[in-house]
Amino acid sequence: MSVEETESPDLWRRSVLYLLSWPDFDQAVRGIAERMTRNGFGFDCVLGISRGGLVPAVSLSNVLGVPEFGIVSVRRNLGTGRYSEKGRPEVRWMSDPREMRDKRVLVVDDVAGAGDTLDAVRAELDTVGPTFVCTVVLVRMLRGGSTPDMAAVELDDWVVFPWEDRRIPADAVTRDVPMPTGSGVRE
Repeated sequence: MSVEETESPDLWRRSVLYLLSWPDFDQAVRGIAERMTRNGFGFDCVLGISRGGLVPAVSLSNVLGVPEFGIVSVRRNLGTGRYSEKGRPEVRWMSDPREMRDKRVLVVDDVAGAGDTLDAVRAELDTVGPTFVCTVVLVRMLRGGSTPDMAAVELDDWVVFPWEDRRIPADAVTRDVPMPTGSGVRE
């Protein structure tokens, strides 16, 4: 399966690696939590998408004071490399999805590219009947497909998160993630 079959071919320019620091990660999580609180969002459960969404999901769960936590894995990468091709999303529940019935669920991932992962999880959740679903990511790709309900930043290239392998090729062009001022979340 080619990249073009599941993502827009120009989704990642692959010309810059954006580096997200731990302090900027903390700013992003707190900004998302502040915006949710300001808008009156309350949740019964946080659902982290494995693997990239687990760190931000746990952090948001703690900051928002939501102790109920679930994990869902969505396999899309056809290879093991950083820029591996993407296949169709395959949802694998690590938590019983029926536990989400009649609950307000916050779904968290690290990045939304084409949007297939969030769309697949939302579709699976719809079959069990939560009362409300909100999707949030740290980074939304500007050339992406469907849009999450909330994103801390919007970028146009690859992001390296602080919990990821930081062995960057010597010839790579890197930049810090440009964080928004104020709430720390793109409105």
